Amino acid sequence: MANEKKFHLGIKALIMNDRKEILLLEVDTSKFKDKSRSNIYYWDIPGGRIKEHDTIEDTLRREVEEETGSSD
Repeated sequence: MANEKKFHLGIKALIMNDRKEILLLEVDTSKFKDKSRSNIYYWDIPGGRIKEHDTIEDTLRREVEEETGSSD
């Protein structure tokens, strides 16, 4: 089993305020390693990969804080 391939599991958060507005983040593609994708602009909801031993809740809190700069 030492040669078993691992896979990455991601999760996204759909965050809505009292006015039924959904949080969207503009993706900064300038930091992509694949430069052929660096001029493509799009919007996405917060999310990311679940790290080993993290819970779904821990992952969502970390990703929302990283991507919005806020833990509230």
